[in-house]
Amino acid sequence: MENFLVRVVLHSKTDLSYQAYSDLHIAMERAGFSRRILSTTNIWYQLPPAEYMMTSAHYTLQQLYDVVFNIVVKIDPDYGILVSALKTYTWGGLKTS
Repeated sequence: MENFLVRVVLHSKTDLSYQAYSDLHIAMERAGFSRRILSTTNIWYQLPPAEYMMTSAHYTLQQLYDVVFNIVVKIDPDYGILVSALKTYTWGGLKTS
């Protein structure tokens, strides 16, 4: 199993359209992405806006990018996507969810 972190920016939505990001969150969740991260103490934390986690043994980095691209391009054709495979990570200041 590999952990992936995805960041999405909708460039055309300069007013940070609530509806566009709401649509993005729903579509990403349906595809198996989470907006939360689980700590080693089994506490869930909320990720920063428009960041998503997925744990999977079925995707390569490029395949996962393609999944995200196919979601995002339908919401905003002027987008930014960053997909990272994570080996280790740490965080601070995130709110529990």
